Amino acid sequence: MKKAIILIVIFLFSVSFAFAICGDGTVDSGEQCDDGDSINSNGCKNNCKMRENYRCDPFWNQSAGAATGSGPSVCTWICRNGIIEDSSNCEGPTIDGCFLDPNDQEECDDGDNNNANGCKNGCGIRDGWRCAPFFNESSGLATGYEISSCEYLCGNEVIDIDQDTCKGPGIDGCKFYGGGLTYEECDHGKQCYQYGPECDSDEDCDEGETCGTHNNDGCSSSTCRIDDGWECLPFYNATSGNASDGGESICDRLCTNCQIDNSDNCLGPTIDGCHLSWNETCDDGEGGNLDHHDGCARLCTINEPEKWDLVDVNGDGLHDGVCGLELQEEPVPELSSMGIVGIVLVLGLGLFLMKKK
Repeated sequence: MKKAIILIVIFLFSVSFAFAICGDGTVDSGEQCDDGDSINSNGCKNNCKMRENYRCDPFWNQSAGAATGSGPSVCTWICRNGIIEDSSNCEGPTIDGCFLDPNDQEECDDGDNNNANGCKNGCGIRDGWRCAPFFNESSGLATGYEISSCEYLCGNEVIDIDQDTCKGPGIDGCKFYGGGLTYEECDHGKQCYQYGPECDSDEDCDEGETCGTHNNDGCSSSTCRIDDGWECLPFYNATSGNASDGGESICDRLCTNCQIDNSDNCLGPTIDGCHLSWNETCDDGEGGNLDHHDGCARLCTINEPEKWDLVDVNGDGLHDGVCGLELQEEPVPELSSMGIVGIVLVLGLGLFLMKKK
């Protein structure tokens, strides 16, 4: 009799266990999740196992030996939930209710589906952006577990260099630009011409600029390259491989610095912090008048050089076109009284001879 009872209990348990396997919407022992359906493409697969990079609740907590709740499991993709999952908060589906694929680690998570900002909708950091918190590859952990906030590198008042301040999303939370660009030449903190949500007002724009535009102000607001005819400090120094100094770049026009700039003292933005595609022949410190009537034209080249000459007004013998020297229009030669008399006599003689004929 006892044997019969034992066999009946075992049978009933087996039947109940069999009916509990997948699809009844109740998480039982042996299952990781149960969403009450047989769909195999969502977060809880049709064998009641969690899909990689999904979080489900309720789930079977192996440590507690029980489900975390009743009812069917609701599963969400861990990317876009505003939390960077790592080994500390996603140890496995039977502990934390999520399954993290270590080969598909999130770099950031801003909790939205916007693919045009710094944290892409696949939870990877976009080229040219910095995000915090982020997944730190060295520690194997996120630097925080709140929603990631991202900024565009060009406009953060730091000259970012890939091997220096931006080694990669797994180290410093930023990813450098593609297309072979590995450094910024300058960064003056302007974000007028911008990608993503940062350019949502005109408050960071120069006078005359509006959000979505960029005037020639020395440092490009879209690529952080030095504009032609400008010099910036600090700047990226190719010789040292670092920025010449820290902080925001201040830029000035070359055609206002009282110095004749050319290929000798402005080799390029990565050497001297300036960019010049032509040679100046004068620099009166005024940037050249637009009407060109002072001899020094807008690009610091002498306008109609046959009419103008450099005059040493301070007596130092230097005629190099810098401030302190003036461009003076050469006077039209004046005729002397004797010259006038001679011209009259020649004309009179010519008339006399013509009449005589």
